Amino acid sequence: MISLTSRVSRIVHGRQAITADIALRLGAFFGTTPQFWLRLQEGYDLALARANAREELGAIQPLSA
Repeated sequence: MISLTSRVSRIVHGRQAITADIALRLGAFFGTTPQFWLRLQEGYDLALARANAREELGAIQPLSA
């Protein structure tokens, strides 16, 4: 089993995402909610997806009402 220290190191270096399990542990350690950590991961994932799909997203024509 991978230690929490190893998991955090992998997260910091961008090699692992924050999972619900890790969010629970980080929340307990730092006195925050697990949702805080999961929202950070979600924001990172969206920013990465947006950067990777920039051209494709720019070509999409919005649906007109």
